[in-house]
Amino acid sequence: MDLKSLKALIEGLERDRSFHLGRAAEIDRDIAALAAQVARISEGQAEADRIAAKYGAQKKAATEPPPSDFKDSAEPRQDGGSFDGTFGGLQSIYRAHPESPIHNLRHSTKRYYGVLLNRFDTEPLRSTKIDGLTEDDIIKIHAGWLNGGKVAMAHALITMARQLATFGTDVLKDDRCLRLSYVLHRMKFEQPKPRTEQLTAEQVSAIIQMARKMKMTSIALAQALQFYASIRQKDVIGEWVPLTDPEESKIEREGDLKWVRGITHEEIVDDVLRHTTSKDGKLLEIDLRKHPIIIELLTEVREKRRSGPLIVAEHSQVPWVANEFRRKWRIIARKCKIPDTVRNSDSFGSADADPEVVPEPAVAHVVESRTLN
Repeated sequence: MDLKSLKALIEGLERDRSFHLGRAAEIDRDIAALAAQVARISEGQAEADRIAAKYGAQKKAATEPPPSDFKDSAEPRQDGGSFDGTFGGLQSIYRAHPESPIHNLRHSTKRYYGVLLNRFDTEPLRSTKIDGLTEDDIIKIHAGWLNGGKVAMAHALITMARQLATFGTDVLKDDRCLRLSYVLHRMKFEQPKPRTEQLTAEQVSAIIQMARKMKMTSIALAQALQFYASIRQKDVIGEWVPLTDPEESKIEREGDLKWVRGITHEEIVDDVLRHTTSKDGKLLEIDLRKHPIIIELLTEVREKRRSGPLIVAEHSQVPWVANEFRRKWRIIARKCKIPDTVRNSDSFGSADADPEVVPEPAVAHVVESRTLN
């Protein structure tokens, strides 16, 4: 790549860093390597300019994407399909190709990617040819995503478009994807404003009292742990993932799901919680005795059970499905006159970044848990 292309790629990676939270360190290293390459090229270019000036030579300005040996090909891929040059075809191969990065994502992130990819699999994008797309074309597509002020979703979709173009470039070796990647990484788009909402101590106290009144001690305890012990929602209630997920679990739900990453009774010894976080694998060690309301609620929970998942739904006696937990929490919050702009995840600030647009599997009946052998 030439100097201009490298700088554009660096800008694109910096914009994409927040989308790839799990790969932040890797992206930082790549940015540093590219920056070093830019420095070397700049030094070499300066020397070339000096020599050219000395002998009266002129350099030709680069106005097009760097040349490529890639092909606009449609030969069969490893997944048995072929790329037809459309967004629909590209997202389809991205989902199925064995070298796609989507296979290395956690279950919740993979579901979120699926929500974004579905937008590329509906008309008019499904049949849109990526070859020859200009900045004006992409601006029009982005404007459609922005309709209704959905800045966060529009930004996520643009980032996914960059991801698809990068996949097509690196894995499919397709020249059309290379050109699209070049165009996308030169463009800048409106970014969503960071969330400023935060649950107050008064609101948390009201939620806890209302949850207890409604006989939902599990939600009261979860809220207390999130706010007073600064623990993310996913670590408090855990997560239901496919049985194929590599993380071990002894709790299974009817079907093909298992429960992982949540707090268990066994992790609380002498009222001290030791839990490995789901986000970065750090070991939390929290003396719960510093928070009397947590101890009070914990005592209520222990009257019913002292082993397994700490937070279980009262109606099923198994861990909450995330969307159902948030739905019940919202009912309680509304009874407390808390605005809908405030979320349960605001208990822990912006660190709780689980996207609420991702649908959970529907649970229409009470399920039973069982210990696996």
